[in-house]
Amino acid sequence: MCSSDLGTAGSRRFLNPYMSRSYLLKFEPRIREEVTGALEGFLKVGECEFNRDFAVPVASHILARVIFDEGDEQRMARALDAATRMGLENTPDTFVDMAMIAGEFLAEREKEGEVRDDLLGALLRATVEDGRPLTQEERIGVVTIL
Repeated sequence: MCSSDLGTAGSRRFLNPYMSRSYLLKFEPRIREEVTGALEGFLKVGECEFNRDFAVPVASHILARVIFDEGDEQRMARALDAATRMGLENTPDTFVDMAMIAGEFLAEREKEGEVRDDLLGALLRATVEDGRPLTQEERIGVVTIL
């Protein structure tokens, strides 16, 4: 299986538990905070450009929290910023920034041998059909696509 085969439904099966309703419920309080914060922000201003002020930042923040699941808010802020910039700007530089952050998080987890039951942990444990672990490039690719 080559990197391009990661686009098939069967090869992404390892992600399913981390995109399920039951797993995502653990993020419900943070999701509510993100939505409430966005609403309060544009209510103060009295107007909203829906995509820029609500849809993209809220969706980007929620996905980044699910992907990185980081307790250190300073580190998490970098991931949130990169995810939002990817969604709003959609430039090669924003994808490179996200790839760098994903690479740092993954390398750190792998180096520390930290095994967590979350999306990054699933990427570190995932194998392709021949049993080969995903390469770092493939792992980062999954994060930037999500």
